[in-house]
Parts: sequence; structure tokens; C-alpha cells
Amino acid sequence: MAPAYEASKYGIVWVSTSRIQVNTDIMMDMVTKLSKPKVALVHQMPFTTDQKGLAAAVEKVYFGATVCKYYLSLHVLGISCFTGMSYMLKKKHLEDVEGMAYFGKFLAEDFYLAKYLHDRGFQFHVAAFPAQQNVASTSIINFKNRMVRWLRLRLNAVPLLSGVFELVTESVPLGIYAAWSAYTVFGLNPFLWFCGHWTVWLILDYIQLKVVQNGPLPFSFSTYIVAWLIRELLYPVVYIEAICNARQIKWGQRTYYLSDFVNL
Repeated sequence: MAPAYEASKYGIVWVSTSRIQVNTDIMMDMVTKLSKPKVALVHQMPFTTDQKGLAAAVEKVYFGATVCKYYLSLHVLGISCFTGMSYMLKKKHLEDVEGMAYFGKFLAEDFYLAKYLHDRGFQFHVAAFPAQQNVASTSIINFKNRMVRWLRLRLNAVPLLSGVFELVTESVPLGIYAAWSAYTVFGLNPFLWFCGHWTVWLILDYIQLKVVQNGPLPFSFSTYIVAWLIRELLYPVVYIEAICNARQIKWGQRTYYLSDFVNL
């Protein structure tokens, strides 16, 4: 990525992962938002294209109903929440560290690039269009492995937030705690409380997914329920696997061992 960055001729650079759908409207929106003096980076909320199969539905439910909640809410609160799936930045703001190559020592270079700019008082804007990635190979196992890898990165970068507070943003641990609290304090049936909690969560996530999709979903409501249940029930498995040997991250055909936070 660094050689391509250095070879770029203009002051604005677009960085994205592979297989991202793009058109003129998306580019114009990002460039327009980046034109403001205090804005150093414009990024797209991660999402997926419409694909067939249950695994593809799980991917879409995760990004459209789970990721978007904290991605947008943290942005509104002025807290840096950024992924490197697709973003534009101004090259001049990286001159002090001689460009993108400086961040090559980090496995999560997008996190530290955003932290560098955020700590210097620059603003980030979220694009009006989500980044629709055409995932190469969709399977439940591949999805689970990717979630483990990402959580291990977060555990090393922001251990307190990811190891403790992230738990209370997930429906299963939060539902169990809420059901226990309702039983202990009010004597309510914990099973019925958890079922009600999950039903409301499922419906709100469906509404959120429809908003992000901005059109008809490529699967039925019954498929959504199955995909949603798989995603929610996978999280405890992902969390336990991630905290075990958290400093070892398998990415593609390589295995990385982190020595200091996410330094390679």
C-alpha cells in the first residue's frame, strides 16, 4: 500500500480493500465532505453486496444490524470509530511521518492512522454511502475466523473497551445479565424476560438493517431470523476463542505474533 501511496500524484488518496463497489456519486460525496478545511479523512461504513446463501445473509446482518449501531453512534459522539474498508484522506496531513509507510509496523494500520489524525484535532466524516464489499468466499467458518481475528486486534489495541465493555453491547451477555437482574430485583421470570429482550432486539436490528440496505433485502424474514440467531450465538464462541492466545493472529496464509499492542 505504501508504494502506491507514494506514487499518487494528487493531494487526495482513496484507500480501499478489494472488491468494493464504487460509482461517481460515491466518489463525489466523499470528495465534497473532504473539501472542508478541518476534515482530514472521510470513511464509509462497512457493508456487503447482495449475495446468495445463508453465510452471505449472516455477513449482511452483522454489518447492517450490528456494526452500524456503534459505528454511527460513536461518530455522532465525536469518538474515533473507523475501519479501513474504504476511506479518503489528504496526503498533506501525513507529511510529518513521511506518509503511509510509517504505519506499516502496525497490523491494524487503519486504527493507528485514524488515531494519529484524531489526536491532532482533525475531524472525520462518514460518507453517505456504505462501503459495499463483494466478499470472495462466504461461509460460517470464514466469518467466525474473521470475527476472531478482528476481536484479537481490538483486544490488543483497546483492551478495556473490547475485553469488558464490548460484552454489554451484545444481546446474549446483556440479556443474561438483564434477566438475572429482573429476577433478583423484581422476581420476574428470567426466561420470559430474556425471550422478550431477544425479540425486541431482533426486531430493532431488522429495522436498522432495512434502513442501511435502503431497498429490498436479498433474503426472506425467516432467513433473517436464522442468520441473526447464528450471528448472536456465535459471539460467545468468538469471544472465548479470541481471548485465548490473543497475541497470535492468523491472516490469510500467515500467522502474526504481536509484541506490543498491535506492533508486528
